Amino acid sequence: MKNKPEQENETNPLALQKKVHELSKNNEKDGSVKAYLIGFIITFLVDSLIAVSYILISLSAKSFDVDNITLYRTLSDGFALPGVFTLLFYALILVSRGGAFDAIGYSVKLVLYSIFTPNLRETKLPKTYADYKELKRGRKQSSLSYIAISGALFFLTGLIFLIIFNLYA
Repeated sequence: MKNKPEQENETNPLALQKKVHELSKNNEKDGSVKAYLIGFIITFLVDSLIAVSYILISLSAKSFDVDNITLYRTLSDGFALPGVFTLLFYALILVSRGGAFDAIGYSVKLVLYSIFTPNLRETKLPKTYADYKELKRGRKQSSLSYIAISGALFFLTGLIFLIIFNLYA
């Protein structure tokens, strides 16, 4: 017969999730470069779609009859806007990973579990907020720097067109 602390350790959801996390670390495959490139390509395509859409809408409003100054201003805005939004989205991700929204996330999960499950103790939700924070800290977080790189590329391209715009103006 096992003593009481060992029995609690086996039924504690936090301890079980830590064990699963450790096992998944050991079985991790080397697909991170491929995932990174796919993420970068998707982010770049979304930024490109936003930039092209803005440029086409802006130029079509002027019936595509524009001079160099208007063209460079439109290109500057078209590339800088998705760059700025992407960089701000990356900053929001960094703030979230820092734990700024953990209390909100735990509260919402607690409320939803208490509404939709008859017994809150049978759920995967940790018993306390401190356990929840510790569990969140223990998870491996993948690198999302491709978001910042894509945003910086678009923002710098917008700045180059802004410099050209200012030279012609």
